[in-house]
Amino acid sequence: MKKLIYLGIFWMFSAATAFADCQDATGLQATVISSTEVMLSWDAVPGATKYQLEVQLEEGGPPFNMETSTTDLSYQLGDLLSGGLYKFKVRTVCGGDHSDWSE
Repeated sequence: MKKLIYLGIFWMFSAATAFADCQDATGLQATVISSTEVMLSWDAVPGATKYQLEVQLEEGGPPFNMETSTTDLSYQLGDLLSGGLYKFKVRTVCGGDHSDWSE
């Protein structure tokens, strides 16, 4: 009976660990299309069901913060301030779990 209980606990721990592993997004790139448009992209993550994207203006204008979700590996962002300094980060969503935000 003890072996069965230990086996059950081990299986539940293994299953929880396997489903909770949502890798961080990598390969982030920003390709300038024009002075007010950019294409943001990242690498595919195995098991990802969608990606959450956050963009912030760090310098050059009034506060700007945008968040969205997509199943694509890129997002075209327009209406940016020419000369503004923006940063973006991506978080991978795998079912009900998610990774940390990218650096």
